[in-house]
Amino acid sequence: MRLSRLSIPIPVFNEARNPRELLAQVDAATVAGLQKELIIVDDGSTDGTREALQRLDGLQTPFRVVFHGQNMGKGAAMIRAAAFPIGTQPTGDAAEPMPNRAPRFIRRAAAARRAVPGWR
Repeated sequence: MRLSRLSIPIPVFNEARNPRELLAQVDAATVAGLQKELIIVDDGSTDGTREALQRLDGLQTPFRVVFHGQNMGKGAAMIRAAAFPIGTQPTGDAAEPMPNRAPRFIRRAAAARRAVPGWR
């Protein structure tokens, strides 16, 4: 089976000021032969992250935002994101952005054509 889409789940919690940097890196990364999509899961943030994500625009990559009503942890956010994607599932963490590593990480995940978890 040939995959055509790379689904990238990104859990966030109380990151009202930080996710834009990571999202910009992931948005700018190119993956030959695959379409990217972002699945951003706000894990019950209380600092304005939800509102910031509701106003999110300017990305070239299609994205979905999923909200948890309360903090359930990163694992629960990843499980929730897994219900949405249609492709390979590399992960990022907005709490610790991957400076200059996101494009390389995405290329490796695309080449593997399978799940490639990225944890800090």
